[in-house]
Amino acid sequence: AKDDPYLIGTGAELAWFADQVKNGSVALCARLTAEIDLNGHPWTPIGTAAKSYQGMFDGCNSTVHGLHISDKSYAGLFGVIGKSGIVERLKVAGTISIVSVSGNGVDNVGAGGIAGYCMGTVFQCSSSVNIIDSCNSYGTVGSRNNINYAGGIVGAARQSTMIRYCTNEGAVNGVQGVGGIVGLLTDYAQVRLCENKNTIQGDSRVGGIVGWVCL
Repeated sequence: AKDDPYLIGTGAELAWFADQVKNGSVALCARLTAEIDLNGHPWTPIGTAAKSYQGMFDGCNSTVHGLHISDKSYAGLFGVIGKSGIVERLKVAGTISIVSVSGNGVDNVGAGGIAGYCMGTVFQCSSSVNIIDSCNSYGTVGSRNNINYAGGIVGAARQSTMIRYCTNEGAVNGVQGVGGIVGLLTDYAQVRLCENKNTIQGDSRVGGIVGWVCL
């Protein structure tokens, strides 16, 4: 519950939390109690398309270091944040590098330092995750065909998403739909009072804050 969250202070405890969400406890709440280092071990993001994260996660301004993802459809510390999900005061550092879908069988839908895909709230978060997402055209967001969406904070944001007071300090390199905060912003999702401090590169639909707005 929000008033009695799980207290997380190690990488092992964070991995356990991710596993609980994967197994169906999607509304668990948590609070970081210390800086965490994942040491570059392959990370399985918190929340999936079938079981999106619906709880409250408070980073307490601590940093999760050493994030490493190379083969996930929804790539970020969180995979999918659902409509009721809230992630706040969280800092993430590391690398997301999804280079070859044909080689690893991944249909990449979105990559972001905090979350690959979001329908909830991201508040006062920052990312220094360097993102390289060179997949071409795979997967879907709703009824729309995807052309990899990469954002410093969130890859793809839709529906009731609210992203506020967030900062990106990582370089983002994608193909189409590449933004300093969000790669794809759709269905009236909102980005407010956010800042990007690094380079953003892509072939088309590239922006310092939002790469592609599609209402």
